[in-house]
Amino acid sequence: MALLISLRNAISDHLPVGSSLVILDILMFVLTEYLHERPLTMKRLLLSLDLSHTGFRYHFKKLVDDNWINLSRLTEKNSDQRLRFITPSSKLVTKIVLISNIMNDQLEEIRKQKETVGLPN
Repeated sequence: MALLISLRNAISDHLPVGSSLVILDILMFVLTEYLHERPLTMKRLLLSLDLSHTGFRYHFKKLVDDNWINLSRLTEKNSDQRLRFITPSSKLVTKIVLISNIMNDQLEEIRKQKETVGLPN
């Protein structure tokens, strides 16, 4: 339970989620697609998440405006300029690495506590 509380605190401290899981859903999907090297368009993101169009657009615009995610078009001459691609910003990647480090530290602390009392990992 303490680990889950630590995770929630780390997310709240370092990501702009507030009380809305919509923002977390958007950020995690963007990161997942980026890590799997799958180009992500606005349309695919919207269709992939079970969110209202209005709620999605409000939170998405805020994430772009606050530099949590990048929105761009292809630069090739013959490419479809209507397509807009989404990638995580360096700000988001930095914060995710920080959260990951916090959680790794927490897991290491739990492992050490188990060793101290003789419990198996």
